[in-house]
Amino acid sequence: HTSLRRLALMSNCINELPPEIASLKALESLDVSRNRLKVLPEAMGALRSLRELNVMTNHLRQIQHSIPLGALKALAELQLIDLRFNPKLMSATLAEVLAEHVPAGCKVLVGVKPTPKQLSAGERDATLLRSQLEPWSTPALRRRLAAEFGIETDPNETDREGLFELLLEAYAVMGPRTERLVRGKSPPPSSMGLLAELLEEMKSTVFPSGAQRERQQIRAQGYIILRRPLAEGESGVEADGEAAQVDSAVSDHVVAAPQDRQHGMRPERPLPELKPGAKLGWRRRTA
Repeated sequence: HTSLRRLALMSNCINELPPEIASLKALESLDVSRNRLKVLPEAMGALRSLRELNVMTNHLRQIQHSIPLGALKALAELQLIDLRFNPKLMSATLAEVLAEHVPAGCKVLVGVKPTPKQLSAGERDATLLRSQLEPWSTPALRRRLAAEFGIETDPNETDREGLFELLLEAYAVMGPRTERLVRGKSPPPSSMGLLAELLEEMKSTVFPSGAQRERQQIRAQGYIILRRPLAEGESGVEADGEAAQVDSAVSDHVVAAPQDRQHGMRPERPLPELKPGAKLGWRRRTA
């Protein structure tokens, strides 16, 4: 492969580049973006024909531990090096340091991946796949990526935003999704009076704030933890819970809180009844 000119290895979960890459003497473009590279090998210096080097969205360490600056000086034909979206390469002077080790006129792209604004459930566009995946916990997203597409990820290397990126790319490759429209049912006219009373009650509720709030990540003015109805013979400790955000301004559906709990606070859970030889299991509650 000594005559190879372009090599695209993006999104292949590559952890390192082998020293044998030095044999690609005619290589002009190398794209190893969206992988797991932490360092670039000294062998890069042998790619004397290299014009474009794309290493964006990897896990490169700080410049002194990841980029062989001496090897870069040997790349006399280099016109572009892209190091964006490597979280540990965040120095404001990085571009200046690299400019001293690349040919004059070489374009150096550095920076950090912008953190997207976190939207509440009421602000998200429900028609977008990203919005539909947002309620899933990070471990659940990781399991879905592995089960549906066979892509295993390391929690220490791929964060929640990285999982969304991989999932959306994988679903895009699959093509358009089948959409199903399910029409809701309006409450009966006889309940309108009661719903209006409940809405007023919710508006007048003083919800805990600051450190008193159990779920700090919920940005709504107030919320109530709801439980699914218990089946006959089922203990309350086994019920799943979910947080319902309540907007004090306008709400189409209102749920009243049971009188034996404080609004926005987790009620005391009864201890489960233990039987000889029985195993006790707890479910993690996620917002």
